[in-house]
Amino acid sequence: MSTKPTPIKKTMTPSLQPKAGAFLPETNACVFLKAAQAMKPNSSFKDLWETAQELVPYLKPIEKEVRQVTQPGGIPWTVIQNLPIDEELPPTPTDGKRPNDKGWVSELVLLAVLHIAGLLPLAFEQEKNGQIIHEIAPVPGLSHTQSNSGRVPLSWHADLGHLQSKYRPEFLLLLGLRNPAETKTWIAPIEEITEKLQRQSPDSDRILRQSRYRPQSPDSFNYNGNLILSKSQPLISTNEEGYDEVVGNLSNIQALDDEAKAALETLKNLLKPPIAKSVILKPGSLLLFNNLRCLHARDAVFSDRWLQRVYGRNSLNALRSATGSNGYVFDSCLIALS
Repeated sequence: MSTKPTPIKKTMTPSLQPKAGAFLPETNACVFLKAAQAMKPNSSFKDLWETAQELVPYLKPIEKEVRQVTQPGGIPWTVIQNLPIDEELPPTPTDGKRPNDKGWVSELVLLAVLHIAGLLPLAFEQEKNGQIIHEIAPVPGLSHTQSNSGRVPLSWHADLGHLQSKYRPEFLLLLGLRNPAETKTWIAPIEEITEKLQRQSPDSDRILRQSRYRPQSPDSFNYNGNLILSKSQPLISTNEEGYDEVVGNLSNIQALDDEAKAALETLKNLLKPPIAKSVILKPGSLLLFNNLRCLHARDAVFSDRWLQRVYGRNSLNALRSATGSNGYVFDSCLIALS
């Protein structure tokens, strides 16, 4: 009787390192902008999704770079520069909602990149009121929260670690709209972290791969004032393709014993350059990364800052089967404790 082979953990190679990124030619950006500006102001998501597919040819010059991240075993992250955004932006929203008088250029860019990558968007009812494209900007009253609405430094995390891997966003797209103070976003591929852990502290690497951690739901999720803790699980695991994955917000993940706490602290101490890389998301800059294979963070926000975010997955079949929804927005209460 044959048995399933144990995945072999892949070692870091130069092919896994992100390159300098890609730059959309000015001609393509201008043509995309003009076509996107024709979008009706009251467009439905269905209209946006279909229009974005029609605009894909204008983004062809960045397709190779995008697919280097989203193909199986691809590089963990990349930055795309000079993407078009709305020529005139309204004031940065302070309520977490999309301004009614904003055009659709940046939204169409995000959705067109998803099309290029062969990804599908997803969102959850408990986050951002179920909006598929998220407005990422400080919200008064939430300045001290560990969320995208806060101003304090946002700790290292991988999004939605309280959900099983098959339900979490595989990829995150962050598009800069406004960032005059050049607040830094930080990214750290888990492969680089574990490579150093195995050299410097193999015991910590071993412990982090054991079911001694419970990720917590993020502050951005509304569970009627409650927090959800996942079942105990490894903080780091190796997937079927042999690549390391990571879960949880390192600021609130629950370590179940002293050894697990010490291993977590060892990991945190590695999250600095050169493993941690900084990205400044200026208007028209897109950070695309594998949410299962990277941790990310953000410096304190002292000025105006507005990004847009969308989640992506290769398939929504598991989410649709578990929730009974055939759309793109899901009730995470049905899967959070599964």
